[in-house]
Amino acid sequence: MILVKLGGSVITDKSRPLSPRRGAAGALARALRRAGEPAIVVHGGGSFGHYWSVRNGMHTEPRRYGLAGVARVKNSMVELAGRVLGELLRAG
Repeated sequence: MILVKLGGSVITDKSRPLSPRRGAAGALARALRRAGEPAIVVHGGGSFGHYWSVRNGMHTEPRRYGLAGVARVKNSMVELAGRVLGELLRAG
């Protein structure tokens, strides 16, 4: 079994908010399929989670954050996770 982290700046375009790089995520998913081993895949936030954390002042220091900001960050990460899982499913 292998553990792979897909960097957020690789699978998203950090210069544009909420912008996936489908080609990159798909290519990485196909490479994982070719590896022929079970994999645990995690990913960074890229232009999804980081965008909302910066917009809500949650990016640099630990403290209590507002629930709306936390919910936005979480929701964007769930959306990105769905996109990554979609690419993994397409790749088999």
